[in-house]
Amino acid sequence: VETPLFENMLEVREVDAEEEVQVPAQDVVDQENVTEEIADDQVLDKCSALVLRVEGLESANTAQQLEILKLKARVKKLERLNKVKS
Repeated sequence: VETPLFENMLEVREVDAEEEVQVPAQDVVDQENVTEEIADDQVLDKCSALVLRVEGLESANTAQQLEILKLKARVKKLERLNKVKS
C-alpha cells in the first residue's frame, strides 16, 4: 500500500485561467537580447567616434590659438621694426 506524503499528491488539479502564466519562447527573448546588444554596440561605436572627433577639434583649436599668438607677436615685432626705420 502506497501512502502519499500529502493528501493532494494524487489528486488532479484543475488550473484556473487566472493561474496560467504565459512564458515567452526562449528564441524570441534571445533574438531580442542579440538585437539590443547590436544596438548597444552601434551606440558605443558612434559615441567613441564622436569623442575622438571632439578631441581632434579641441587639439585643432588649441593649435590655431597658438598660431594666432605667434602671428600677433610677429606683427608686433614687424611694427616695431617699421617704426625704427621711419
